[in-house]
Formats: sequence, structure tokens, C-alpha cells
Amino acid sequence: MPEVLVVVRGRLKDAKAASKVMAAVPRFIAASRREAGCRAYELYVSATDEAEIATIERWASLEAAQTHLAAQHTQEFLALAMECLVLAPEMRTFPLD
Repeated sequence: MPEVLVVVRGRLKDAKAASKVMAAVPRFIAASRREAGCRAYELYVSATDEAEIATIERWASLEAAQTHLAAQHTQEFLALAMECLVLAPEMRTFPLD
């Protein structure tokens, strides 16, 4: 089973929303990195638009990425993100050969 790269992008509503999300990021990323199959997990903020954020994730398999999406800490973070983003986040998955 090939590794996968997952890119999730979103746009924060405002500075208050950004503060809420960024306060939750360290704990969420630490929990994600401890998951089985997590090869890398990073969050980036655009250098030209602080409202644009993205995660770049590398997983051992598509199944590991799907397990991550179902994890309680991920569901809690997504619920917070949905409150703070303009629209639902865009997620793309790429197989790595």
C-alpha cells in the first residue's frame, strides 16, 4: 500500500477565529503525530495572507489517513475549524509511489 500525502486548506474568518484555531494547533498536531502511520504533520500559514492556512500530512497508507480523520482529537479539531473557517476546508489526497 503506497504512502499518501494529504493537503487540507482553509480560510479563517477573522483574527478571533485565527486565535482560537492557533491555540488548539499544538495539542492537535502532537496527537496526530503520535498516531500509527503518521510520517509527517505540519501546519502552515500563508506568508502573503494570514487568513489562509494549510496542513500537509504524510501517512503510511490511505487507511492510516482515514483512521486519523475518524480519531476523536481530529473530530474535535474539525468541529472548531468549521466554526472558524469561511467555508469547509478543502482536502486533497495524493498517492506517493
